[in-house]
Amino acid sequence: MNLRMLEEFVEFSKALNFSTAAKLLHMSQSSLSKHMSELERTIGFTLVSRDAPMTLTPAGKLFLESAEDILFRYNETLAACRRLQHQRQGRITVHDPLIDSTIGNQAISVFMHFSEHYPDVEVNLHTIRNQTVSEALDDGTVDIGYYMAYGDVEAIIEERAARGIVAVPLRQRRFSVWMKKDHPMAAKDHLYVADLEGSPFLIPADRLFDDWRIVLEKLCMDHGFFPRVNLKVTPTINGYFALNTKNGVVILSEAFLQDPRFLMREDMVVRELSDEDCAYTLFFVFKEGNPNPIVPLFAECLESTV
Repeated sequence: MNLRMLEEFVEFSKALNFSTAAKLLHMSQSSLSKHMSELERTIGFTLVSRDAPMTLTPAGKLFLESAEDILFRYNETLAACRRLQHQRQGRITVHDPLIDSTIGNQAISVFMHFSEHYPDVEVNLHTIRNQTVSEALDDGTVDIGYYMAYGDVEAIIEERAARGIVAVPLRQRRFSVWMKKDHPMAAKDHLYVADLEGSPFLIPADRLFDDWRIVLEKLCMDHGFFPRVNLKVTPTINGYFALNTKNGVVILSEAFLQDPRFLMREDMVVRELSDEDCAYTLFFVFKEGNPNPIVPLFAECLESTV
């Protein structure tokens, strides 16, 4: 018995007609009938009752289930082995995607896919410090980064491309404000960007958040004012909880503010900004022309999860 005979039997079982199945298999009816008889002699039991109309015997129905499973597993194994044969062993360094929980959730599935399908590729997570994402891409600190921007998506992609960076949008996130319960803005039923004029924006003083500062500046300027930004040395999420928020506010996405550590602060409240255009876009980015052969594979996998 060989796999070709199993394939012919599975195809025949769909039509239960030698003439129809033979055409689909691009072979003669007599050859198919001969192979079926040979298969039955090899395994020692009858697969097909040839009385009109033809049917599979009970043993044939049970054998069909196993035949389909064997062929499926065989083809899956072949595909995996071919990937291993042709792929290059290597490694890729990915920006630690903890800026936003939605990025983290999306990235985890990609890491799991790579672990399963590209076991010879080492995927390293790297926390960027004292750099912007663009700088980390330029000097090779990371191969894949995450980037946030406010404004027209196509214009952002073009602007990045002019700097040699490929930007692929992941999703949009709305802005929310985290502030003290007794802050004057906390009493408003609907909070708008214009309401934030004059209130200090608290941002961690880490180079990674330069991109976030630019996002907030563009958001505010598009709504008629320049923001007051107070930088604080808090490079980790825990640093937010040490901020003196007496007078200022923290602007983040609603996904970020779903972190239980934010929700546990009973003295603080979260208000989503109500402006219709009040959303920013999350991108994954990589350097155009990066010689690492793993980058296009990883980028393709990331894009397929969007």
